[in-house]
Amino acid sequence: MAERRPHSEPSQLFSPVSGRDDDVVAWSGASASATYGALRAAAHGVADALRAAALEEGEEGAGDVLLLCEDRYWFTVALLGAWQAGRRATLPPHRGSAALTELRRGQLVLHDGGTREGRALDVTRVAAGATRPLDAIAAEREILVLYTSGSTGEPRPWVKRARQMLGEAQVLAAQLGVRSDERVLATVAPQHIYGLLFGVLLPLAAGASFERSTPLHAETIHAYAERGRASWLVSVPAHLEVLERLARGAQEPTAAAPETSRGTWPTRSVISSGAPLRDEIARGLRALGLGVIDVLGSTETGGVALRRAGVEETWTPLRGVRVRTDADGRLLVRSSFLDEPDVEHVAGDRGRVEEDGRFRHLGRADDVVKIGGKRVSLGEVEAEALGLPGVREARALRHEVGGLRGEEIWLVVAAPGRDPGALRRALRERLDPVLVPRRIRAVPALPRDERGKVRSEALRALFAIEEPSREGDVAVAPGAEREPFLGPLLGEVELLGLATAGERATAELRIPEVWSRFEGHFPAEPVLPAIAQLSDLVLPCVRGVWPDLERLTRVGRLKFLVPLRPGARLTVALERSLTRVRFELRGTAGSVARGTLWFDEGSRSPEESADVR
Repeated sequence: MAERRPHSEPSQLFSPVSGRDDDVVAWSGASASATYGALRAAAHGVADALRAAALEEGEEGAGDVLLLCEDRYWFTVALLGAWQAGRRATLPPHRGSAALTELRRGQLVLHDGGTREGRALDVTRVAAGATRPLDAIAAEREILVLYTSGSTGEPRPWVKRARQMLGEAQVLAAQLGVRSDERVLATVAPQHIYGLLFGVLLPLAAGASFERSTPLHAETIHAYAERGRASWLVSVPAHLEVLERLARGAQEPTAAAPETSRGTWPTRSVISSGAPLRDEIARGLRALGLGVIDVLGSTETGGVALRRAGVEETWTPLRGVRVRTDADGRLLVRSSFLDEPDVEHVAGDRGRVEEDGRFRHLGRADDVVKIGGKRVSLGEVEAEALGLPGVREARALRHEVGGLRGEEIWLVVAAPGRDPGALRRALRERLDPVLVPRRIRAVPALPRDERGKVRSEALRALFAIEEPSREGDVAVAPGAEREPFLGPLLGEVELLGLATAGERATAELRIPEVWSRFEGHFPAEPVLPAIAQLSDLVLPCVRGVWPDLERLTRVGRLKFLVPLRPGARLTVALERSLTRVRFELRGTAGSVARGTLWFDEGSRSPEESADVR
């Protein structure tokens, strides 16, 4: 095999952290902050501990390390420490994957108090080292193993070099104009390439600071941005859509969207990636005075291009990136952020390149299907579905059926309250008959993973869970197994497990140790308010298991028996009868709360109405 030729000068080095003074703030949190000097010292302490482990364990102790830190600051400390010790760091796929189980067996785990399994090092208990500058890293050194999202299949590992990750962070900081006196707040975790680049490496490259928390709820995001005076918000379209509606006052004030958090946003710019950001959302954010930058990229390619969402239809390649198309319209990317910068990468997207080098994005290359011998685009189906009243998002799927037809189209829409049969009838008036979806699911929101991506397996789970009742060819009943859908609805609450049987379901949850819901409620002995138990624990479980229960109309027989405290584990037990759901929260000592909920008042039976006390 021919020896791999380096794609940078042997002497080229990349610094993982800007040369800011030791007393400059690097991160902030709810009640504390730390300087660049403290960050460097903590990273050197982890590096010293890893070198000691290598001496003690020999070859086994000198291999890759697995990063499982939840806190953004400790994640950064562990990452920088691993690099200073000459280690390659692995950022695993989602926590429930088989790949993660295998990785745990073979690698030393760096964590921040969240694991007790296998060979592990708690970085929060490591003594700080020297405050000297961090060593620069050779451009071609392998520093990371990242995993793809798995949105179209199983997550795949990709090895990244210093010039790819640290080089891109430097380009982004310069091209976006991030200043050293600014702060970055990210709603996406750093365990994946988007959250890592924009939420950690970019602020470090710019000498800016970052918020250590990763808020998910709209009012929490606003509170963190306002308290920390964040200039940049790094997020995904699913979060930004809620934020935009909240800020322009489209929602009624509730416990989940208080009046005080509506109307203004303290950040000056928003960065979005992971999925297309709708122009109407981008324009709404711009009307609030925010700059909105959409980012196109992938784990395989790194960043490819930027555009001013809501203003520009064309994408501008990042510095060091060139784009053209092949005969089929697929984007061909040549980039300094690729492992082989001189080799064109065939991207999974279609486009049309303009004379000035910018390009228009025409959708995924794999959205073309062949039905009855005719090639059709799933994007066309999605576009027409989005034009129907009440449809917020749409994802079309190909489904192989064999025979002369070959494939058929299934459609999932985020359209609360819409009837799938009515949607299909409306699409018949807009689409070629061959394009009309054979099956449709209408759900309150599309199921997203922690990166904000919609995974095809989660969409298919909405159809394949159990044989549904049908209206013609349109699936209208919910399934039983809802874990891929439920997880994103719970936000910062951890879903430990879900079991369903007919009209009963139980979900095992863990409440965060630090959560905005506890703020202002007995600071010395924080407890979870009753309204939060209902809105953040019970209702997401109900809607995750039975998404056809759209609108809560009545509550009754509510009893809150035992206080819920930070870090508590509990079981949410649900029992459904038509549009009525009885719930009970159970802790380690017994029942915590219970009550009855009614949904869609117009469809309640007389028996249910008479049962209210």
